[in-house]
Amino acid sequence: MIYNDTLIQMINRFKTNNDKTRRQAIRECMQEIALCGLGRSNFFNEVSFYGGTCLRIFFGLNRFSEDLDFTQDMPYNYKFELAKYKNFIDNEFSSLGLNVKFEVSEKAENNNNIKRGYIKGNTRELMLAFGFGESATNKINHNDVTKVKLEVDSNPPFFAAYDIKFGLLPNPYPVRTYDVESMFAGKISAVLGRNWQTRVKGRDFYDYVFYLKNRVKVNLICVEARIKDEGVDLDNPLTLDELKRLLCEKFDTIDYNSAKDDIVNFIDNPDEVNVWSSDFFKSITQNLEASEKHVVRICTDEELKKYGY
Repeated sequence: MIYNDTLIQMINRFKTNNDKTRRQAIRECMQEIALCGLGRSNFFNEVSFYGGTCLRIFFGLNRFSEDLDFTQDMPYNYKFELAKYKNFIDNEFSSLGLNVKFEVSEKAENNNNIKRGYIKGNTRELMLAFGFGESATNKINHNDVTKVKLEVDSNPPFFAAYDIKFGLLPNPYPVRTYDVESMFAGKISAVLGRNWQTRVKGRDFYDYVFYLKNRVKVNLICVEARIKDEGVDLDNPLTLDELKRLLCEKFDTIDYNSAKDDIVNFIDNPDEVNVWSSDFFKSITQNLEASEKHVVRICTDEELKKYGY
């Protein structure tokens, strides 16, 4: 089999010593290929990249992440169409010899808030294309599919600031992202407001530690907008002390064993979360600092009134 040098270069950045890590590495390569394809379009004139995958690829987060998450940066009544970017994604994979397709969810395409699609490829074919031999693929079902979910929030809170980042593989490409302080705001709102069902999403807490460890300040006004959207009543503008209080109250309610069970599937060293406890998170939260940097995206008078401006 003749291998594509770019694919081999991409996969060689990862430790792939078992089926789990091989699948994770291929999924991350698929994420970057899709971003490259989108970077060739005007996609990032309309949306920004954020979330765990953005944090891993462009800010050095040391855990795997499954999905591609974006937010629309146009007025809320702007009609964003995810389907018009299908060919850019498909063509990028095709140019590398990969039979991978992007399928847009018709139900989600008609949803006013979330647009969703899935990037899908046959797992065995992908394994072989990325240079893994028969010993790595012979136990994989012929119908096994590797997929990456792509979502665009078409009605996000605002007050985020932005950065332009550049990826290098498979080819150099630009990406507009939330800046790291605004992404921290999104993570804090998830910690405070996410409705966990059977398992606590330990990835939220892992990322929270990452931000604090790297001394990232939080976009406080962005947190305020997000938690108001989630139904949190605030009598006064959110202060740093009030945010710390809300977080510490939340940390007293968490099932940390459940959180650890979730995160171990995404990190190389499970021992690094052994210290997790209410006391641990409340202690490190005292180091939280606020940033004053924020930018109001294009919005209507109706939206401004919604947030009290």
